[in-house]
Amino acid sequence: MTSFPDKASVIASLHVPFHLRELRLFNRSYGTTILPVLFHTCSHSLISLTVSMGPGSPSYTSLLDGFPVVAPNLVHFSLQHRPSPAFNNMLVLLERLTVLECNFAVDLAMTLDSLPATSTLRVLVIELDFNLQQAAAILLSRLDQPILAKLKTLRIPRAPHRDEFREFGGDGLLERCQERGITVEIGEVVAWRTRLFP
Repeated sequence: MTSFPDKASVIASLHVPFHLRELRLFNRSYGTTILPVLFHTCSHSLISLTVSMGPGSPSYTSLLDGFPVVAPNLVHFSLQHRPSPAFNNMLVLLERLTVLECNFAVDLAMTLDSLPATSTLRVLVIELDFNLQQAAAILLSRLDQPILAKLKTLRIPRAPHRDEFREFGGDGLLERCQERGITVEIGEVVAWRTRLFP
């Protein structure tokens, strides 16, 4: 969806309506036309949305205008930039969400607290920056709340192996997840910077 120019002739050639199931929005200008067209024509078919644009993007207003149309149908949602307060307030519309991905730049606590009280979240994927203890505390304080009541998998793709994970403040989180029957998947995709800071 980012390889064609936002021109009326190109949009017309899309032959809408069509059934788009997955959409990734990058941090670029989409103009004022393409996002409303995509959101409205795919409001019932779109189940996966990745937002890699920040509030400074020229297309952010179009994203805010169109998000309520697709949000209730989304099953997978990925946030790669910290959302604006207005966008955060609309996360309550994610009624069918089962998979949430959050980049380390995202305010994890605010994002989780913005989800609907009747959350259907089953898989949470988070990226860590430096503060594992803070992320662990945020999750621990919400594991017994409705927001994470149905959580089955916690995936952390960039982290140290389990011994180091425990050493840097993840011990309580691992134990509580085990008690709750939540699978914790810890990956080691890249070197984890936290291990450099005792």
